[in-house]
Amino acid sequence: LKRHSHPVDAVAFSPDGSVMASASRDNTVRLWDARSGQEQQTLEGQSSWVNAVAFPQGG
Repeated sequence: LKRHSHPVDAVAFSPDGSVMASASRDNTVRLWDARSGQEQQTLEGQSSWVNAVAFPQGG
């Protein structure tokens, strides 16, 4: 999670455990490969910090 430039306020794992999302005060959500720790994608565009993140649960 060192790619964030500000503190991380929340993390969540995908239902299958393969992806982790991190929400940060740097106004981003980053998606990570949970096994390798490699960043997969950065979601930007929030006007304020992101303090929660969740994945939809499959049904």
